[in-house]
Formats: sequence, structure tokens, C-alpha cells
Amino acid sequence: MNQVMLHDTEKGGPGANLYLAKSLGAPFKVYLADGVEIVTEPSTNKEITKIKDLPGLLAAVVQARVLHTRKLSGQDLKFIRSALQLKAQAVASALDLTPEHYSRCETGPRTMSAATEKLYRMQIFITSFTKDWHVRDAVKRSKRDTPSKGDQIKAEKCSQHFTRSFSI
Repeated sequence: MNQVMLHDTEKGGPGANLYLAKSLGAPFKVYLADGVEIVTEPSTNKEITKIKDLPGLLAAVVQARVLHTRKLSGQDLKFIRSALQLKAQAVASALDLTPEHYSRCETGPRTMSAATEKLYRMQIFITSFTKDWHVRDAVKRSKRDTPSKGDQIKAEKCSQHFTRSFSI
């Protein structure tokens, strides 16, 4: 899936070009080092960046944020929900919150309790995998044949990270 995004080029490490993905809508900076192609739009003669796997990128950004220990802000909650294309009412229901309470958490006057936030992080982490085409592709392959050694290693690392992050 190709998506068009605005970008700013910034220098990273020695000789590395990083692309600041401004239009993701994240309340924090997201830099892309790979998986982008810069092309010139023939009709406008403007440079655009094509993201090869925008759903996978969004899933990775969401996973990284929910695994980070910093308390989730209202802006984080709203970004995560919109990145995964979830309805606020569905999120509130899954967390056993009223839609009004969840809305207040997103807009700032309220915050989630520690237990609710932990449940939210776990649910979002798992949900984000359904948006990542790499995971969907691995599931399709596993139905055809046994998973590759690489897929098994990735799954084990993910499971270990999930267990460490959520203390289960």
C-alpha cells in the first residue's frame, strides 16, 4: 500500500538521511530511515514521500509508544485510537469506562487509573498486530506450512518483550 506523506529531511548519524513524518499525527516525532521513496509529482513538480507500508509503520509506532513507560497523555490516546481506526465508544466499552470518561481522558481533564492504563496498553499492543501486514502475512504463511525459523525467533522475542513490559 503506497501512501503519500509530507516530509522534512534531517541528518541523522554519519551520512544517514532521516525523514520526519509530520503528517502521521503523532504527538511526538517519528523519523523514518528506511521504507520510503521520494518521488517528484509530475503535475506539481513537488517532492513527495511514498511510504511502502503505512499500516505497518503506524502499528510499529503504536507498539513502541504503548511499550514506553511514560504515562499516556490524552494526545497519545487520541493518536493511538485514530492510528488503529478504532471508535472511541468501542475503546471505552473494552476498558469498562463510560464514553464520557474516555472522552475526558483523551481531551485531558481526566486520566486513566494505573490498572486501566495497563489493560489499555495490553489491548492496544495486541490490536496493533492486526494492522501490521507483516504479521498478517506470517499468519497466512503459517496456515500453508510451518513458520520459518526467522518468524519463530521474531515471535519469541515479541512474546518475551510483551511479558517483560506487562509483568505477566
